[in-house]
Amino acid sequence: MKKYEKKIECIVYRESNNGEIEILSLKRVPEDGGFWQPVTGTVEAEESLLDCLKRELKEEIGVDNILYISDVIYQFHWSNERKDCDEYVFSVKIDCSDSIVISHEHETYSWTNLESAFYPMPENDKALKILKSLLLNGK
Repeated sequence: MKKYEKKIECIVYRESNNGEIEILSLKRVPEDGGFWQPVTGTVEAEESLLDCLKRELKEEIGVDNILYISDVIYQFHWSNERKDCDEYVFSVKIDCSDSIVISHEHETYSWTNLESAFYPMPENDKALKILKSLLLNGK
């Protein structure tokens, strides 16, 4: 029987000193796929989605100074041979002066301007497109 997991995805963005919106991408270590993605994590027992989001931001990028957290902007389901997952996507704005300290799960990170930002995993990129639309429309 497959294991069920509830997950969060957190698209982190900031406004640079010149007013440009930038999106954070994390590159997973090769043994974990080596692909680029937003902050993600599994909701632990008795943990809310928001508590998980805050914990994962601290664990994966070393940030706990959050300027804004959206409501869920996108939700999707995925599965593989081991598990079924429901994933809830949020956007989070941080200050441009915040330092990023990545966890052992990632080998590097990158800030990309809003227009050029892209995630290779289809559902992650779909969520990013939703966020782009929201930000470009001032929401």
